[in-house]
Amino acid sequence: MSSFHFDATGKGFKHLTPTREALRLITSKLPEKVVQCEEVSVSSALHCVLAENVVSRVDFPGFDRAAMDGYAVNAEDTYSASANSPIVLRRISGSGEAIVVSRGEVLPIVTGASMPKGANAVAMSEYSRETDYGSVEVSAEVHPWENVSRIGEDLRSGTVVLKQGQRLLPQDIGMLANLGYDRVKVKRKLRIAVLSTGNELHDGLAKTPGGIRDVNRPTLLNAVREIGCEPIDLGIPLMTSK
Repeated sequence: MSSFHFDATGKGFKHLTPTREALRLITSKLPEKVVQCEEVSVSSALHCVLAENVVSRVDFPGFDRAAMDGYAVNAEDTYSASANSPIVLRRISGSGEAIVVSRGEVLPIVTGASMPKGANAVAMSEYSRETDYGSVEVSAEVHPWENVSRIGEDLRSGTVVLKQGQRLLPQDIGMLANLGYDRVKVKRKLRIAVLSTGNELHDGLAKTPGGIRDVNRPTLLNAVREIGCEPIDLGIPLMTSK
């Protein structure tokens, strides 16, 4: 038996089909089709769906790097250092692969910089003070590899980073770029047609007396873009009566 449902205007609908059932009816009529894949540039892959797993090609970080601002040191030189009895070490300068930190020396270093040869820890700047004599007082001891990000600490080569079927978000694009990917294999975007029906509708360019501005179509077109699909705007077809 049919029942009536009334909206806020008091006008009723004889029957309302639940959303889940409506979707089932629509999808049951669609032909089964294999979604094609394509390669796109990483910069244009936002909201695309991955067609295969993305595997890290490199260790990350690719080198031992400082995790704090301060001084690259030999950890053993700082043992027993304290605020009341700081260890005094000689400050050296330089950069590049040729620089070596020997015992009794420190080298200024910033977060993210490659650790120089000979150093195995970073004495934080908060616990270090440069003197007027080309030396640095370290007032807290550090242990081997303290305040250092080791090779592969965040990510090992061969690790699956992003999984097949995953929808790419802005942070995923950044990860792909960081791993050196220029292009990525994705499922081709679904194309969804959107149209509005009703001769009383207008798109705002030429309003007719008694007309209604079409707001649903631009809303749905952008909703389609938001879920990573390609919208096809079919406009407002003119309806004719038989």
